[in-house]
Amino acid sequence: MRILESLADLLLGACCPGCHAPGVGLCEQCVAAVRPAPRIICDGPPPVVACLPYRDPIPNVVTAYKDRGAGWLDETLGDWLATGLGPVLTADEQVPRVVPMPSDPAAVRRRGADHARDLAQAAVRRCGEAAGTRAAACRVPGRGDARQLGATRHRPDGRRLASLVSRGNDVVVPLLKRTRHVRDQLEVSHERRAANQDSSMRAVPGHGPVVVIDDVRTTGASLAEACRALTEGGYQVRAAVVLADAQTPHRWA
Repeated sequence: MRILESLADLLLGACCPGCHAPGVGLCEQCVAAVRPAPRIICDGPPPVVACLPYRDPIPNVVTAYKDRGAGWLDETLGDWLATGLGPVLTADEQVPRVVPMPSDPAAVRRRGADHARDLAQAAVRRCGEAAGTRAAACRVPGRGDARQLGATRHRPDGRRLASLVSRGNDVVVPLLKRTRHVRDQLEVSHERRAANQDSSMRAVPGHGPVVVIDDVRTTGASLAEACRALTEGGYQVRAAVVLADAQTPHRWA
């Protein structure tokens, strides 16, 4: 947690954003309860990868991050999201661009930040750090040790991701824009969520592989609309990665 946020929490009466127990930051119990285990929850196309089930303490943590001013949670949430995003980014020869779900402009003004973009950037930074660490640990050995060479050679795409992030290249690109106002999905019945998102996004025209990022998948309507807009814009959507899965609890039993 950043120092200024910590001091503010202390002055205002800090509590854990996950369970509301007194204290600063996420408590040990909440941290221990979160065990990312990325898996494909929808075969697609494109495939959808979720990192966590949407159960305690995730709902409270996501709400605190988006609506209660706990912006300092971006690094923690980014670490969890990176567990699923990292393998997707290094699966192909070309590192795809990461496209955050577009936030409603009114929500951005109300919250004072674009949390979807901040979360995507935090996750990509973590992926780059992890790729760089693996590349350093798996440096190619001397010519005389062919067996070690075969065991430790690091994939070129991981090194490329680490290099892109370290140079500050734009891996995270907000290619999607809202074309009209949509209601918060939590305020809409499951039956009306697809209609709420229908034709609500457009993509900046372009080409190349992309990965879509979102925080929580419920019915999948937002992701479907994002993938439609990107595909029509000329992009190849390789996958969607979400922090938490609220639609298929049986996959996390």
